[in-house]
Amino acid sequence: MTARFARATLVAAVLLGTSGLGIVRAEATGDLYVGSVSGVLEVVTAPPDVLSMVPLLQAVGAVEIRADGRELYAVTGDRSITRLDLESMVPTPGVELAAAITDLAAPRGMRLVAALPTLSRVAVYDMLTGASSLGQPLPGAVDRLAAAPDDNRVVATAIGSSWVVVLDPATGTMGSANVMGAVRAVAVDERAGLAIVATSAPDRLLSINLDDLAEIANVVLPGAPTAISLGNADVFVAIDRALFAVPRHPGVHDGATPPPTLARRWATLARPARSLTSSNDRTLVYAMETDRIEGFHTADATISANPVVAARTVVLVGVRAAADIVAMPGAQPLAGSPENGAIAVEGDGGSGSLDATSGDSSPPATDTVSGGAWRIAMAAIVPVVILVVLPLLAIGWLVISRTDPERGGRKAGR
Repeated sequence: MTARFARATLVAAVLLGTSGLGIVRAEATGDLYVGSVSGVLEVVTAPPDVLSMVPLLQAVGAVEIRADGRELYAVTGDRSITRLDLESMVPTPGVELAAAITDLAAPRGMRLVAALPTLSRVAVYDMLTGASSLGQPLPGAVDRLAAAPDDNRVVATAIGSSWVVVLDPATGTMGSANVMGAVRAVAVDERAGLAIVATSAPDRLLSINLDDLAEIANVVLPGAPTAISLGNADVFVAIDRALFAVPRHPGVHDGATPPPTLARRWATLARPARSLTSSNDRTLVYAMETDRIEGFHTADATISANPVVAARTVVLVGVRAAADIVAMPGAQPLAGSPENGAIAVEGDGGSGSLDATSGDSSPPATDTVSGGAWRIAMAAIVPVVILVVLPLLAIGWLVISRTDPERGGRKAGR
């Protein structure tokens, strides 16, 4: 019996070690990635959790994910881009550019575009070769970019300026247009081939054709916008602590009549939004605020008569406060269910508390592993199991097998 127990223990330990390795290798991917002073945070959906944190040597600014969802690119320090494999969660050096980077964009293909305001240019980084090159001079200190994974083109502008540039990083071609007012945010509607531009003074939402840069729609906003993002049927606009929904295709404005007022308030934020981004299927829009990320179901924009509150909230404070966020292509939304809940992650370098009400969430499209605490614990236990426990059990098994009379009797009877 002693030998049987030892063998059973050995098998159990091997199974524990191999299952633990699956978690440590981070074969799962998150649904939302956050750049912060402490590194890159990986957030999953079911149940909502901060799955892991990848510390980097320098604070993380802008983050972007390759169109195929395999790699994340993070601005570290001022001029460096670090690559992060989203399966292994292992960072590798990317490239150091000629000037400080304020934004990143990943259009269709294998090129990453970086905004370099001090040079009034963008840099194009080839993800396959690692080579980088500078684009043509732009009308001003470009600091904001927008792209879509299904379109080759990138929209570039400078916040507060009156110009918008559409460029193709693969061919180097570009065109520019001037708008009335000061640009506050841009997005790309790849389905309609439009650049969506939000301006202040006057407060407007413009639709500009990506091919000929003609303005085809102009909608009045009820205040100065700070951020925009696309849903399936609406453009979502952040104005102070409110989110407004504007029909994604409001119709062609003839310019002879006053622009229509189509914006309707549909959600209330806890804090003013610094930026907005949408899940890949555009069923949820995330608002990045000073101390949290709030997720809203975009369907509520059409079925709710009153302003709605966040379906899910991730509180990130201290060194984990978000500098930028990006959604994982192909992942289900962070909200999971319409029930409200919150995750509090303190900025003390690793400790935190979880307070989330989990609803009847549908499984995420990506392979996610829930329970960041379990993953961290396994990361500590597995090396001990492999390096210490397994060799000791193996030695014990060999000693017992040589002295076990039950084992000897079985051999003799064959």
